[in-house]
Amino acid sequence: MKDQTHTLCRRGLILGLLALPVTVQAHAGHGVAHVVSHAEAVRVRDNTVAILLTVFNAGTEPVTLEQVAADEASDVLVPGGKIASGALVEFRVQLSFEHNVPNIFTVMLDFGQDGQGPVVVMV
Repeated sequence: MKDQTHTLCRRGLILGLLALPVTVQAHAGHGVAHVVSHAEAVRVRDNTVAILLTVFNAGTEPVTLEQVAADEASDVLVPGGKIASGALVEFRVQLSFEHNVPNIFTVMLDFGQDGQGPVVVMV
């Protein structure tokens, strides 16, 4: 009978090394991957839009929404933006644009070390 110890060890090592990049990539953005967001424009006045952000953290760790940004608009810091695991939280933010508020635009939600995620807003 042939000794298969070396074949199994080599095969296991190769499979382990192939799986390593997937594990690292999955862990690198673990916070934002489990966040579901929705944005609704609730009021437009001149060059300013009031947005209701609804954020659900389906992950196992809390995340913190630190900032909201959009092209050609002033960035908005979000005080008290901590979202516990399993929590559904609403934030009201106002973005002031350099020109008229676009009919459709993307806001970037900045979760600090956990990454960023885009949300589309339609006016």
